[in-house]
Amino acid sequence: MDNRIKINVKENFEERLSGLEIGYIYFYGVNNTANNPIVDDAIRTACKEVIERYKDTNTIAENPAIKGIRSLFSKIGIDPTKERPSGEALIRRVTSGKGIYRINPVVDINNVVSILSGYPCGVYDAEKIAGNEIKVSIGGKGLIFEGIGGRPINGEGRILTEDSHSVFGGPVADSKRTSITPRTTKVLMLIYHPSNAPKELLKKAIELAQTKMASAVKANIAYADVCRIGQNPHSQTPLPNIKRFMEKERTLKKNYFNISRKRPKPLI
Repeated sequence: MDNRIKINVKENFEERLSGLEIGYIYFYGVNNTANNPIVDDAIRTACKEVIERYKDTNTIAENPAIKGIRSLFSKIGIDPTKERPSGEALIRRVTSGKGIYRINPVVDINNVVSILSGYPCGVYDAEKIAGNEIKVSIGGKGLIFEGIGGRPINGEGRILTEDSHSVFGGPVADSKRTSITPRTTKVLMLIYHPSNAPKELLKKAIELAQTKMASAVKANIAYADVCRIGQNPHSQTPLPNIKRFMEKERTLKKNYFNISRKRPKPLI
């Protein structure tokens, strides 16, 4: 029996969500208990790169991933200037000099992938996801769920992901129920990709996520796939070579233990 998590569009939403692809990666053996120099360096380097790449808000809007997600939001009735996709929101925060919040290693690396690619990315404690099927939909009237910070999130009109229990996330906000904690050892990562953006960008983002998670939190990769709404639901396109990443992972882990664990200096 295949117990892999699958992602599909909820009935009656295929047409409205056509053009959305979701890359997903399942990690296990994750060590999320403490920060380390690899995470610190990844954030510092990513913030520096983003500041150098985006000179103004116009250059942010021209990122193909951001431009495509904005277009998708507009198509389904979401104003992307009021409900900013998380990738764009993080980039704007960094370029304004505010840096990014430090939460825990897994979430921090998720944010690194997001600001470097421009994609909305989400990470979830896989053991808190109910069932092995995730449905993508648009929130109905009056839909509310508890956000990570405990405050109520208005899900009406938003792109949402839900398991057999309830809504747990989307490209704008995520729920407290499936949030990452220091005890998390299995992680599901979602990367929201608009199909009008180059597919190579999604493959590169998946590769980046696999490499960064392996080096920073000792994550092992169980599987990776892509859900394509309005097309063949699961990708037949070869994803980044897992064997090659596992070789990278072993090298990075070896180097990790040779790095000094001195207290890091304040970041951006």
